[in-house]
Amino acid sequence: MPSSPRVHSPLLATFVTLAQVSKRLSASRKSIRRWLSAADIPAFYLGEGKNGSVRFSAEALDAWLLSRKGST
Repeated sequence: MPSSPRVHSPLLATFVTLAQVSKRLSASRKSIRRWLSAADIPAFYLGEGKNGSVRFSAEALDAWLLSRKGST
């Protein structure tokens, strides 16, 4: 049986947690949350309230990092 072609879709992207982003960027979770509040970093919210969580598309995060390269 032939395999189906891979479909590139943001909804099928690899998602990472706040803790993983914090580790990857060597930044505190507090800093990541501050960037979220400022709508400076792309994220997806799953659920609402205390039980909600945030996820980041690895591809969108890479693009965001490249867009900020050299800016201070």
